[in-house]
This record gives sequence, structure tokens and C-alpha cells, in this order.
Amino acid sequence: MINAFFELEPAEKTLRVMNRYRRDHPLYTIPHQEPEKLKRILENQDLPAGAQGVQNLYHKGILVDRVRSEGLERFKRFFAQVGPDVDLYSLSLVVAREYLRSEFAVIVYEDADLDLDFRLWQTPSPKDTNAPRNYLVLYREPGQLRQLKQEMDTKRGDTLFLCRVMQGRIAEIGPMYVTHPTFCLDCMVRKLEAYHIRWSSPLSVPAGQLLEEEFLKSLIDHYSSYITLLSTVHERKMLLRDQEIGFTSLITPRYSRCHCLIS
Repeated sequence: MINAFFELEPAEKTLRVMNRYRRDHPLYTIPHQEPEKLKRILENQDLPAGAQGVQNLYHKGILVDRVRSEGLERFKRFFAQVGPDVDLYSLSLVVAREYLRSEFAVIVYEDADLDLDFRLWQTPSPKDTNAPRNYLVLYREPGQLRQLKQEMDTKRGDTLFLCRVMQGRIAEIGPMYVTHPTFCLDCMVRKLEAYHIRWSSPLSVPAGQLLEEEFLKSLIDHYSSYITLLSTVHERKMLLRDQEIGFTSLITPRYSRCHCLIS
């Protein structure tokens, strides 16, 4: 399937690959005697990745599998919320590149009744041992998160997006942390309850929808090196109580009494 940020435009003996946010110049051109026919072939949702002549298009991210296409489409929905000073063309290239090279995993320490398609956020098989991994973690008690030591690799720059579940329902969304070589999981666990509520607002969408929206927006922010500021859960939580959202103060994952060798 076509990358959600791209579209195909037939020209004379050429099929042009255009970015939706910059139409004055093609990203790529594909010479072909019948560009209209080629466009129909490439837009066929059932075109297999192993079909003759398309491997390079998959490698360049022009074509993607059905799951990745849906993932990119969901990222694209939030571009309308980006500030006017952000170049959407550059942002689309960065988000597509980082999303397609990343791996995703959902780790469930506590079951929840969520209306979410987790297929979008689980990589079927590892692509690259050095590829960063984005974890969506459902838990009940902070101590359960120490099990993540067996999963994550801080040298890769993995991300952790936490979601606390109480009695089968979402109780807290966030924080989202970007790990690094000196990131201490024990510090993070100790500090998760060290916050105060800064402001509140009504809960206007289902909790599962809010979870996915914040997850996606936090990744756009991360991929863009925080040029965008879409999410409210970077090292912060959203507390869901009685149709209200409480937004917390910063929850730094660093505990002053920890012996984790952080300098």
C-alpha cells in the first residue's frame, strides 16, 4: 500500500511520487511507458511485498504493508494540530522514517478492557537488534515495572509509555520516558507517585481513544526532537477520575537516594 504521506501522480512516461505536503517537486520519479497502469498496480491493496519490481519501493518507504499504512494514517491525523511554524513536509519525512525503522511492543502486566487494535503497535518479528523499540506498558502496581529490565535496552534509546490499569479500566495515562544509557528503572519506579495535580479538564472522549491519541502524539514529538509539542504526558501523567482528567506536574525518573551510579 502507498505510504499515507505520499501519493502517485502520472506524467508523460513517468510516475511521480509526491509528498502530500509539498506538491511542487516529486520525491521520486519512476520511468514507465504506461504510468496510469503502473499507478493502479501500485495502489492495489493486495499487492504483495515480494512482487516483481516493488522491493525497492518498499525499501524507500513508498510502499508499506497494510498495518504500517494504517499506522501512518493515524499519525497523519494529528498534523492538523501542529503549530504553523512547523514544516509539515519535513515532519512527514521524519515521522515516516522513524516509524518504519522502529519496533513496537505492547506489554501487559494487567489486563484491561480496551477497544484498541494492538496489531498496529506490535512488530511481528524483529527487524534490527539496534532498532529503537517503543513499549506500551499496561500495569497496576509500579513494582511490576521492574520486570522491564528483561525487555528494554537503554543503549537503543527505547521509549516507555506507561498506562496504569485499575479494575480493568484505564486509571492513568503516562508518563512517557525516553531511555538512555544512564536511565535507571528503579529510580523511575520510585518516583512515579511523586507529583501534584496542576490542572483538570473534562474527559470528553473514551479512555481507550485518549490513550492511543497520547501515545501517537508523544511519538510524533519524540521523532521530531520535540519541535512539535502535541502530547501532555512527557514525564507527566494524566489521571482519569469520574469523567475528569487531572494533569500532573513533571515526574522526573531520577531518585536522589538511588545507588544507580547516575552522576
